[in-house]
Amino acid sequence: MKRPNVLKQCTPNSKSTDRASRRFQQKYFIIEVVWPLFVTMSNMQLAFVRHGRTNSNELGRKGLFGQNDGLNTIGREQIERAANILDKQAKPEVIICSPYLRTRESADILAAFFKVAVEIDGRIQETDVGDWKGQVIENSIKEWLEVPPEQVHSYRPPNGETWLEIGQRVVACVEDWAEREYESVLFVSHREPIRCGIGVLLGEDPTTWTDASYENGSVSLLQTSGTGYHEVFLNRA
Repeated sequence: MKRPNVLKQCTPNSKSTDRASRRFQQKYFIIEVVWPLFVTMSNMQLAFVRHGRTNSNELGRKGLFGQNDGLNTIGREQIERAANILDKQAKPEVIICSPYLRTRESADILAAFFKVAVEIDGRIQETDVGDWKGQVIENSIKEWLEVPPEQVHSYRPPNGETWLEIGQRVVACVEDWAEREYESVLFVSHREPIRCGIGVLLGEDPTTWTDASYENGSVSLLQTSGTGYHEVFLNRA
């Protein structure tokens, strides 16, 4: 059973930013997006690994949006530690990977460790920052930093995507792979897709997603039951 595409319907716009409208949108999000996941998915471990560190990560907000560099030495070591964590908790049967170089290199390390295949899926790729691509991060995000916390999930960079839309595509990816009846699937992705995807799967209020931080090489594990997904651990490194 396919879930209707409703995240865009519950994305706040400039004409509906009052408190009552946001409360309605949040309730609609939980009822229409999260509950169908509990019905359609069961008996599955879902692991997320954020890619290892890159030289661009070392620059922090001094770096540029949209870089596609590979792992550095620290990043490779982080992914090797992630493999050891997964080996004790959730050995994957398949690895789903963002098409970016840093995630592909991370996935290749994990695939060699577990001797499983890697599949590329663009739905868990990095955030589309629109016109910010190629710009210095700290200069571009000044407007974003001024957004009230309860509206961050619906903020759209110029010609980019919102966190709610990121959650939509990540969940669509998860649902598709869940239908293939794997018992343990690993997704190698980026901070915002992991943050938003886990937020949806756990049924969290989108206004709380900023509370979660997923570090380079961190492992997060969810487990299904008859009532949906449950956190095993988050952001372990």
